[in-house]
Amino acid sequence: ARAPPPGATSDAAMPAGGTAAMTHSDDDDDGATSGTPALAVERLLALEREGLKFHQMRERCRAILAAPGVHVPSFAADALDILAKRSRGGRTSSSSTVDPVAHLIMECVPRVTAHIRERHDFPMMDDTSVRERFADSRDRSPGVRLILEALADFDDDCNDGDGGSTNRLLVTDRARLDPRTLLRVAETYGVSLEDLTDAGGEDAARSLETYARSLIHREGKHAPGVNLALWFSLDAFANEETVDELTRAGAFGLASDVAACVAGDGLKRRCVEACLELGDSGDHAGLRAAHAAAERFRLGTVFPTAKTRYFESTIKRMVAKGQAEAALRHAGDDEYLQRCVIASLVASGDASTAAEYVARLAPDFAGSGGDFDKMCGLLGTETELAAAQAARREAHVQLPEDMSENGGGGWGGGGVGLP
Repeated sequence: ARAPPPGATSDAAMPAGGTAAMTHSDDDDDGATSGTPALAVERLLALEREGLKFHQMRERCRAILAAPGVHVPSFAADALDILAKRSRGGRTSSSSTVDPVAHLIMECVPRVTAHIRERHDFPMMDDTSVRERFADSRDRSPGVRLILEALADFDDDCNDGDGGSTNRLLVTDRARLDPRTLLRVAETYGVSLEDLTDAGGEDAARSLETYARSLIHREGKHAPGVNLALWFSLDAFANEETVDELTRAGAFGLASDVAACVAGDGLKRRCVEACLELGDSGDHAGLRAAHAAAERFRLGTVFPTAKTRYFESTIKRMVAKGQAEAALRHAGDDEYLQRCVIASLVASGDASTAAEYVARLAPDFAGSGGDFDKMCGLLGTETELAAAQAARREAHVQLPEDMSENGGGGWGGGGVGLP
């Protein structure tokens, strides 16, 4: 019978733990290959202690996984399980801390298993995403096992007394894998929600939802929580509660990603509105996110002030930082934004510079038929402008009155040596 390709699942029985043995050879590069996941982990940790750079460790890790007789999906999963147990024993500060060696292994798995992987359409709430996975469900099963073990510490017995709005959650750092590694396992193996429910039943889906909800709403780990919800297409998070929570936390990109995966404009509009509400309290980042979301979802006509408010806030910040010239360029030909530059300069006490800008803009207004008088009115009365100009002169060192522009001064040494 033809032997299966390297890394593929074989119908023949494998040794206990799902990992075939590797044969050590003196010809192996620096003795990097190791016969079991435990020995491989020891070798990688030793290389880490030796101070090898990431790209050097990556080559060694690939060599370990690509060795003959290794069933890569099981081997990598067993290695991650060993690392996770070491983390709980004190290798990292807590089990919620990302282990770089675990991510190193996950990065190397797709490269050495390309021949047993496929592209597959995954549901993402109301959208679809094309991603890679192990073609054989038996190759995905080690990843499924890791995820289910990570969720096993969670009590999914929810208190549905008021319609399911209150959940009793356990602390997330009891999970065996840290959230980012758990997500990386799902991505690397291509584990779907269907894979989890096939192996763990509906309890697995409820436990996963509880875990993601705790990350987002309780632990403040928004990125892994949202990415888990999107990867496994957890519809329970496709709502305004999630978008509002992410927006309040400043995770505007994640809020936009959630809204983008939900059909219709309802949640997309709420995303823009929530960002604008932050802008009402003076949050510049909120206005920037509102403009970005309106552009992404093509809601410029629904929220016509989103762009203007963001640009106006940007101009005010530029002027406050002494970047008035850049602010004027940023305003472009927009008369409202030009007036915003002038008003900001006047408000900051620099009416003299504002008057210079007004004089520069005068020809443009004459050609466009704009309301130049309204622009001039921002400078205040002649008396106020003269006082501002005098204050500006007094703020700088003045040359003696008897020195003229070209005369009254001379070069030191009589200009000797000048061309």
